[in-house]
Amino acid sequence: MFPYQLEETNILKNEKIIESFYNDIKRLWLQKNFIIQSDLYKSPIQYSTENKLKFNEYEYERIINKNSLEKYYYERIKGYKKITFFYSSGMSAISNTMYIIKNLFSQSIKGITDIGYFETENFFEATKRLNILTVEKDSINELIDFYFFEPIQYNFKQICTDYVDRIEKIKNSETFLFIIIDITLCGDMFPFNKLIDRYKNAPNLVFILVESLLKLKQQGLELTNAGRATWHISTENFKECKAIWKLAKIISDTNGTHLSDFNSRVLNNENFLNSNDYTYTILSNNMEFYNEIKHINNQIIEEIVYRVSNIDPDVTMPFIFIKLKNSTEEFCRIFLSYIYDGFKKIGLTVDVRDSFGFRNLSVQYFVDRSSGESIFKIAIGHLKGIKYWILLDLIKKTDTYINIENFKKQFEVHK
Repeated sequence: MFPYQLEETNILKNEKIIESFYNDIKRLWLQKNFIIQSDLYKSPIQYSTENKLKFNEYEYERIINKNSLEKYYYERIKGYKKITFFYSSGMSAISNTMYIIKNLFSQSIKGITDIGYFETENFFEATKRLNILTVEKDSINELIDFYFFEPIQYNFKQICTDYVDRIEKIKNSETFLFIIIDITLCGDMFPFNKLIDRYKNAPNLVFILVESLLKLKQQGLELTNAGRATWHISTENFKECKAIWKLAKIISDTNGTHLSDFNSRVLNNENFLNSNDYTYTILSNNMEFYNEIKHINNQIIEEIVYRVSNIDPDVTMPFIFIKLKNSTEEFCRIFLSYIYDGFKKIGLTVDVRDSFGFRNLSVQYFVDRSSGESIFKIAIGHLKGIKYWILLDLIKKTDTYINIENFKKQFEVHK
């Protein structure tokens, strides 16, 4: 006989227990790894028992010779040499990658970007004075050194990048072109093998995957900030690998952006780094939710934005954007109050926060940099439990409000 009671009260209780269980796993995993390394100094005593507690190879922790997490990125692609570097964050992976590329050239470098994430945009704006220059996207007659793109750009419009067309226009058989792909928000669902196979006879193309290991990795437990950059270099240019590895080490040794020994150990689990099923479930949950609400246009909601890549149907986004009829921060707070009130009525809460990890359903709003409008954001998460259905019901019920003023009065936030 099935051992669980499925009445409404028990379903609510079960969801709370599941969420609490995740937190217990996180706490115990961190405690276990801390205890292992609690006696370890940043510069361990050599030839001692303490020295054996290290996870990575180093004599001084800030200067790591080899990260033991490399074993999780062992897959080889015929015709390419692969090098993986681990960093303290996703942005460290991006910045260090660009510094390496810049140092391979004696002069300034020029590139094209198809990006939407504000921190990446800020980085390229800030590095202009360091001679890392971005040019207009239609500058196909200029010699381009790098192309940096997000498969679906992280902005309100979620623009799908036609990266194959872009590469075809800017590649040059006589010079190196560094192609950097930020897969943070689609993970291993990005069909990298298909892309690299397309250009297997173009040895001057260097492909680099960069990603934050916080978003779609770690089973959503958010154990640590981390990032990685994996370079794929044609075996015809094998001699360049040593120069790249040497530069990467010098730069990360100097700026201290290596992933620390403790945080490397924390990620030492196959399920934390190779989690295709986890990523697939999150993206699928968001797509299913979007398909239920995509036609909603009423007195409260003006537009719902969610994109699927034009090139790769498996590449989607782990969240959905909602543009409200009144796109001010004040009205977003009112809409948030409406959502929060709906959960509270049945004894649950909804997480209001940045959607890192994506394990649990969360909501928030942000101000779009380009338009200045406030946009509501929902991340459906990995667990498709009762919160999924409550939020779906609340969004559909916005159809019942005959005007925005009544809605505002009912859910107005009193400071």
